[in-house]
Amino acid sequence: MGDAVRAYARILEHGEPGEAYHVASGRPVRKAEFLAPLMRPHGLGLDDIEQQLDPAGNKLRVARAYANVRKLAALPQWGAAPRNPASSPAKANPNALP
Repeated sequence: MGDAVRAYARILEHGEPGEAYHVASGRPVRKAEFLAPLMRPHGLGLDDIEQQLDPAGNKLRVARAYANVRKLAALPQWGAAPRNPASSPAKANPNALP
């Protein structure tokens, strides 16, 4: 969780307004690895997922998925000079994360 918080702070400090940034590991994740922990607290398992078919009647398969984190990786590391100190939400907010 700490890595995600640091990533969001980095985006606030150095990101471009209006840009979308993916906060993720950037490594491929199996569908089961991603969905099972989200479903378990609700008493659901992977068997509860209904398979969807494409127009030709074939099962849609997405075995692995990953987020493109290139834009996040290109931002300066935490602690570097902000993009524009006057417009940086983290600098303007005295309650912001250190």
